[in-house]
Amino acid sequence: VGGGGSGGTVYLNATGTLTNTGTITTAGGTNGSSTNFGGNGRIKLDYGTLGSSSGSVIGAVPTAKAAISSVVVALSTGVVTITGTAYGMSSNQTALVANSMSSLDAAVSFANVPSLTLNGTGTFTVNQSTLTGGLGDLTVNTGVTVTASAFSFYKNTASGSANSGTVPTWPVYATDPTATGFSATPPNGNGRLVLSLTGTLTNNGTITMVGKGFPGGGYGPGQSVTNGWGTHYGATTHGFSHDGMGAGGAGRYVGGGASYGTTGGGTSGSTTYGSSDFWTKLYLGAGGAGSGAKSYADGVGGYGGGAISISAAAITNGGTITAAGTKPNSVGGGGSGGTVYLNATGTLANTGTITTAGGTNGSSTNTGGQGRVKLTGSSVSVGTCTGQGPSGASCAQ
Repeated sequence: VGGGGSGGTVYLNATGTLTNTGTITTAGGTNGSSTNFGGNGRIKLDYGTLGSSSGSVIGAVPTAKAAISSVVVALSTGVVTITGTAYGMSSNQTALVANSMSSLDAAVSFANVPSLTLNGTGTFTVNQSTLTGGLGDLTVNTGVTVTASAFSFYKNTASGSANSGTVPTWPVYATDPTATGFSATPPNGNGRLVLSLTGTLTNNGTITMVGKGFPGGGYGPGQSVTNGWGTHYGATTHGFSHDGMGAGGAGRYVGGGASYGTTGGGTSGSTTYGSSDFWTKLYLGAGGAGSGAKSYADGVGGYGGGAISISAAAITNGGTITAAGTKPNSVGGGGSGGTVYLNATGTLANTGTITTAGGTNGSSTNTGGQGRVKLTGSSVSVGTCTGQGPSGASCAQ
């Protein structure tokens, strides 16, 4: 149960030839436990010439002397296995708790990763679009969930905090109250999952931004938390969209479903939205309207779906890629689906599911509208896909 000690330091300085046919190691202490081993120490080798070396080096070496060939993250334990070379010799390293892109970046010392595999059962958070040194192939195996942070409101004043204060009176994608419109280059996070790969994406797990778009009625700034008919859950409890509360695609009135690619159900009053190049704007799904109910859980509207943008040399999806909206109850309006943009320079093949469905829980009268999907590649297999494509329904491209 005790934690392992970290490895120390090895410094070998040969004025002539340095040859290693064995093992040079500063590995941390371990007793078989995959979660409490010690970290590796450091190794520095100086030499006039490096002889024929078939041995291995285990430990942190100067970045210029290391090269990574592959990284495997076991999300069930958080253990990262890094395979590559150090000083031209075989090198296997381990690290812990790389459950996000930023923590993985630190674990690999901000180096290039030609191949990343996510295994086990758990969630990997994409809070930056790639690794500092670049990312080649990404394999997401069964049981793995890849996601990014949900939308939160920017500050209502220059000194205010996010998600507080009165209803925003400027476009809610704006970075401050004086800004207008959308960012020319939408950032990663805040409702968007953006991945940029130089190699291939193979997904057999779940890549999801379900319910990570704009909130429904009953959430966010300007929304009361008072129980009671009409005050918190009544006709004035509209959802949010990029145009603000109760505007554009937001669900309106009593329990109206939100809209985006298609119109939401019920007494919505909301409208479809988005320019023809929606995949560059990465619009988020809008929130559904709240409804008359005496409990908070029963009255709130659903969240809109977030946005997913993945660029790669080739994309194969045998799992699920989803930016669907949510619908928490039978009376609140469903959030509309968000945006999915998959961009392959080579083949894009979908044998799994791609969806931007609106939020529903069995009620057919106030579900959220569908989102939008753009798929590009030298050849594209649309497969099972829900959303409005550039050419129409069923993700028509």
